Amino acid sequence: MRKEIETKIESLRREFPLLSKKSADYIFNALVVQTLFFKNPANTLEQGNLQKIIVDGQKDGGIDCILNDLDSEDSDMVFIQCKYQESLPLEDIKAALDKMHGAYLNLINAKYSYYKEELISQYTECQYEMTDSAKVKFILCTSAPQSGTKIKSITNYFSTIIGDNTNIVLEIYFEKDIVEKIIEFDSLRRTVSSGTIKIDEANNYLVYREEKDTENAIVVNGSAWSIKQLYSQHHLALLSKNLRFFVKAKEIDSEIKKSIDIYKKKFWYKNNGITIICEKFDVSGKEIHLFGFSIINGGQTTTLIGMNDGISEQNDFYLPIKIIAIQGETEKDRQQFVFDIAIATNSQKAIKKSDLKANEPEQLLFGTEIRQKGVFYRTKRGEKIPPTYTDKNKNLDLLKASKLGLAGIYLMPGTARSKPSIIFDDNTTYYEGLFIRNRENAALSIKDLLYIDVYFDSKFRKEYANNTKQLKRVSFANNARTLCLAYSGFLSKKLNGGFTEEQIKTICNFDYKDEKSIKNVQKILSDPSAMNGVFNKKAYENLDELENKLYKIFSFVCKQGASIFDSVSQDETIDESNWLKKDVSFYRIIANSYDDLQELIETNSELFRIFIK
Repeated sequence: MRKEIETKIESLRREFPLLSKKSADYIFNALVVQTLFFKNPANTLEQGNLQKIIVDGQKDGGIDCILNDLDSEDSDMVFIQCKYQESLPLEDIKAALDKMHGAYLNLINAKYSYYKEELISQYTECQYEMTDSAKVKFILCTSAPQSGTKIKSITNYFSTIIGDNTNIVLEIYFEKDIVEKIIEFDSLRRTVSSGTIKIDEANNYLVYREEKDTENAIVVNGSAWSIKQLYSQHHLALLSKNLRFFVKAKEIDSEIKKSIDIYKKKFWYKNNGITIICEKFDVSGKEIHLFGFSIINGGQTTTLIGMNDGISEQNDFYLPIKIIAIQGETEKDRQQFVFDIAIATNSQKAIKKSDLKANEPEQLLFGTEIRQKGVFYRTKRGEKIPPTYTDKNKNLDLLKASKLGLAGIYLMPGTARSKPSIIFDDNTTYYEGLFIRNRENAALSIKDLLYIDVYFDSKFRKEYANNTKQLKRVSFANNARTLCLAYSGFLSKKLNGGFTEEQIKTICNFDYKDEKSIKNVQKILSDPSAMNGVFNKKAYENLDELENKLYKIFSFVCKQGASIFDSVSQDETIDESNWLKKDVSFYRIIANSYDDLQELIETNSELFRIFIK
């Protein structure tokens, strides 16, 4: 089976110039990343992204790749170790897991000196993307056959390493598994050209017509066996127009599996069924013939049926299936029809909230505003970045813009870290305030915040670690990205008259243990209308000077923040990352350091000139 792996490695060598002169061992990393995490056509693996994901090399701690799982609603963090070799004994597997876990413990405890800069940068970037409920996935991939190695022996050993930490999960892929993933990846197409589903009785279907003599959609009782047959032929190609592929969800999966294995006759009642879109369909007796089709909702059900060994022609059951012919006169209309149906039918499951805003008019208008300011804006995952915008401070997507807005405009850095999707909730006004009411000002502010964000990640962390001898401050600073974004926004508002003296008094004297007092501070700080760019227009004329000033300001706030956290951590078992996931921690830093800030402004007014309009 190694032939399929070797063929794919050579294919990737041609596909990515980055890999053209790399060893097969190195390219095996790319193969694993692409086939496991970029199956969905909505997620395109770009060369620049691949270069960041692969951290293989000296001082990698046994971690070859780090990324966020794009098909995880919580942006799970993934650590991958790849073994491109002919055999892999159990003892070597145990050693590899030990090394990965040791590196993980060092990283979460900010012991960065053991590892190379690229690994630290990618780790902190992925950590920033995780939500509070995100998992950590350890994945071990090898081109070696499984031979006599028992998966249970590996998982039992892994359990002894991680103890009772249920937040960490392990996945293992041997030679056969990797080959299956390659076949699955290569089989993906925009749609399946044709297929057949059997129904319970001849011509037993409910039809929906928009016009007389036209069957636009039907609902049938479809055979699980025929779904399983389609899955065995086409795998994930069946789901090519689904906004999400199959994502493991333990509670949901176990209930569906139980219904399949035990309650087949009740499955129709308990399951929402499957929705299929197609170019056209024909009903012929007990068969539905589909042409140019894709399962657009029901990926969980489809995959679990397809993988269930107990379903056969003799052991069959039925489930509700909705079949819809694509409508629209133009190709654009037809694509929009598919997208709208996908949103409507998938609303109960793992589509990111940001996906639902991708085609809204205000997003197009915001994109125009921020592109006029030199930043390429992507509303949809997978949208290609033009070559002239590949610099990190010249492109961003909808979700990134939302995080920057929450941190630097609404001054909610904890929320931006822990629950950025709140901006899309219908019962809040964050989205409207950012993308509708204050669109032009927000675009200007987010351009500045993007520059700050990139500077913090690419330069400040490293320089601060090199220049600061106190490890507690370094550890705090490594988690202070959204804090520094928010503090920049706060300074811009303050220095341009965005707060009254009474409001400043309220901020500086609030009770961090009193919910009403906290809400009063949040109301004052989170007014988006007071923000019209973070910097003044001249700030970009001398980037070295701009970054030198940012360094001094961030050093100040990290010193202040680390001091407050040090006193907190003596009384509570909490790390810097979790403490900074609370907006109230930012409010405490402002309140406790305000007098020192005022003194700094009076003695070094030039330092803050970049903010003054």
